[in-house]
Amino acid sequence: MSHLINQGITELLRVFKGPLFHTHQPEMYASLEKWALANNQRHFADCCAWAQAHIDEVEADFNRMCIGPYRLTVPPYESVWRGNSRVMNNRYSAAVAYSYAELGLGIHTGFREMPDFIGNELEFMYCVGALYFAHALEEHDEERDLLNDMFIRFWQEHLGHWVYTFLSQVQADSSCEFWREWARVLGEGLGQHFAELSLTQHMTGMEQPLNHIQPSKDLS
Repeated sequence: MSHLINQGITELLRVFKGPLFHTHQPEMYASLEKWALANNQRHFADCCAWAQAHIDEVEADFNRMCIGPYRLTVPPYESVWRGNSRVMNNRYSAAVAYSYAELGLGIHTGFREMPDFIGNELEFMYCVGALYFAHALEEHDEERDLLNDMFIRFWQEHLGHWVYTFLSQVQADSSCEFWREWARVLGEGLGQHFAELSLTQHMTGMEQPLNHIQPSKDLS
């Protein structure tokens, strides 16, 4: 299988996942602004600069859509978007957790979100990409190839099935321009990178055993 991981997609995943975990931290938006300026996304850069000065408004809009305490308008979980009803923690979230375990990753005990939270899935793909480059630097070709296959497989089995629907709903529902632009730019970036990659209904963990690569770590 050809290699799909490159520095561009790895950096996209790194900076765009940040506000999902640390919505109240201005440095998350500063990193996005820097990325936007480097990638000719001037309007998004302006939105990131605005977000740094309006953290409470940005965080409140995200919480309303994705966190609660009231009924979520844009649930950030694969299990909700791929199931037949708005039910969380089903076979999709179990398969996602299995994919994390394949890399030796687990959800930090102090982190309240489920495995199939959008931030966790972006974080996982970023981790795979970062490890890919670490092994490539050491000329560990077998490990590098396994990580590339894992990166492709997770997109085909999980993230690629629901991320565009989720991002479209963020654009439609958000009252904050930052989140609308965040969703638009992330969706365009993912679309350009994964456009030629087909999806599959097979899910690793439901049908086949683990193939561990390294010792346990925590997501989040």
